[in-house]
Amino acid sequence: MPEKLYSYIWTVSPRRQILLIVLTVMVFPLSMVPLELQRRIIDDAVTAKDLDLLLLLGGGYVAFMVVHGSLKFLMNLQRGRIVQASAAHLREAVYYCIYSVVPPEKWKRDEHPGVDQGTVISMLSSEVEKLGQFIGGSFSVPILQGGTMIAVLGYMIWVEPAVALIGFAVYAPQMIIVPLMQQRINSHNQDYVDRVRRLGDFIVENAENAKRSKDVPRKFRALVDQMFGAKMSAEQLKFLMKFIRNFINHLGPLSILVVGGWFVMNGRTEIGTIVAFLSGFERLSTPWSELIAFYREVSNAKMKYRMLVKTFPTRSVEGEVPKARLA
Repeated sequence: MPEKLYSYIWTVSPRRQILLIVLTVMVFPLSMVPLELQRRIIDDAVTAKDLDLLLLLGGGYVAFMVVHGSLKFLMNLQRGRIVQASAAHLREAVYYCIYSVVPPEKWKRDEHPGVDQGTVISMLSSEVEKLGQFIGGSFSVPILQGGTMIAVLGYMIWVEPAVALIGFAVYAPQMIIVPLMQQRINSHNQDYVDRVRRLGDFIVENAENAKRSKDVPRKFRALVDQMFGAKMSAEQLKFLMKFIRNFINHLGPLSILVVGGWFVMNGRTEIGTIVAFLSGFERLSTPWSELIAFYREVSNAKMKYRMLVKTFPTRSVEGEVPKARLA
């Protein structure tokens, strides 16, 4: 297994990832088309009371939705295939590395003292499933969401630079706040995953004792409490970050209404431009949230993959461990 997560991704799914990237690159430039159509409908067709132009632009909008929706359907279908194929391969790789390469009875306990059946069960179920979900969007999500933001911002700057730049400045503080808070969240999440593994090991090791006792063991309670504490600390930081982001995000449309409204009053722009800009900021909000979520996911995925690979035995008592099958 490659030590780096993205090395693993590119090893097991290069062709699928390339196809997904191509579909993604076809999708995100289309994000600016509805903004221009909205502006043209209001400023050209409605203002001039031109019914033929209104119907033509409306028909163009419908055609755009069909094309855009079809491309996104194909993109999501391809991403789903990558998710399921990656999860299946990871499960095979975990089983192969832990049971086929070096059977548990031959592990050197000084090298892997914490590996037990409970850890293996956790790896094969939730940890692998979440890694597979990330792998499906590992390249396409940042390309799609980042490309969408660039396309929409580029369009807004082209139409009315001053209003666009004032609105964009609202998002700048998040570029500092989010990474700082996410580092703390990642630390708590890693602690949580470690406690889940320990709890699985404890359950497997004490299965027979549990049948003879009606009391909950102190170690079990302690691990559950530690899991609760780690998860709640991460959740508190996550929701605080969400509160800050939501507050800042609402300042974007407000700045468009205030500054854009002043421009309209002074004859420097048209009302259709403001409508398009408000729609544009709604389109910016979603990809920005997705990029922040992806940043969280890539941090968590790297942490989980690192823990996964470190769990694998590196060599047996009898000799070197052969490489795991990656096909």
